[in-house]
Amino acid sequence: MLTPRALYLLRFLRYHRRLPDFRNPARISDKLALRILQGHASLLSKQMTDKLVCGELVRGISTDLRFKQVYAVYDTPGQLSLAALPERFALKPNHASGLHRLVLDKSWENESELRAVIAGWLKLSYYRASQEPNYRGIEPKVFAEELTLSATNFLPDECRLFCFHGKVGFIEYEFGETMEESVFVDRNWNPLQVRYKRQPPVVCIPRPPALGQAIEIAEKLAANFDFIRVDLFDLEGELVFNEVSISPWGGLVRFEPDSADKLLGAYWKRYAALEAIAVLRSASFSTTRNEHSS
Repeated sequence: MLTPRALYLLRFLRYHRRLPDFRNPARISDKLALRILQGHASLLSKQMTDKLVCGELVRGISTDLRFKQVYAVYDTPGQLSLAALPERFALKPNHASGLHRLVLDKSWENESELRAVIAGWLKLSYYRASQEPNYRGIEPKVFAEELTLSATNFLPDECRLFCFHGKVGFIEYEFGETMEESVFVDRNWNPLQVRYKRQPPVVCIPRPPALGQAIEIAEKLAANFDFIRVDLFDLEGELVFNEVSISPWGGLVRFEPDSADKLLGAYWKRYAALEAIAVLRSASFSTTRNEHSS
């Protein structure tokens, strides 16, 4: 049976058609991959990964943000009661990434179906699925929270601030009614020649009025990290905390042009190359008892 590190290397190879550069990592995908392959995460990284714990920590750090209200937290599917929830809300697991259920009108929902969704999430080990060590050991819970929508009843724009050693390096700003358009810019809103693989070229939009405040907030939250991504909703100029990410995309992201991967990786200037070499030596394909104990 393959170790989590070996499984991740196989996923990376299948996705990128190459292995990470262990000895001289320059691409951001490689640097994120090597962070994952180290196989451990600090307590603070795990706390910031747990969406429920993270929200409480961020409240204590920044008073300049609006926070979404948490209506209920579920340890079992049977705890869900639509009658106790507002007309619209969002369901999310605290221990996984990319999973959510947006409820625009609860009268359209079937309570049994939602409980089945919750049951599936509670059984999920996202660490086993993604091999990202910051998810390891998080106690699974599902929560219902406020669904923040724009004045036109669409999801608001989202500002994703990539912070390196406490400073914002570059930003991905997602916008549009379908949230399928995004631009990459530096901290001064200068466009970067970066887009996702197969994403059509996007014209840069005007600088958001709340950008300066967003950068200040992100840098407060990033103070104790060599790298972290801070995600804030931009609700007509009001900033609403969404989440943070310790290893965005799981390192499995491809950009156009190919040089964009190195361009973004260059912001991580003080990346520990010696640690990367240590990972190369320890990324064995053999099974270890410790890595399968949770």
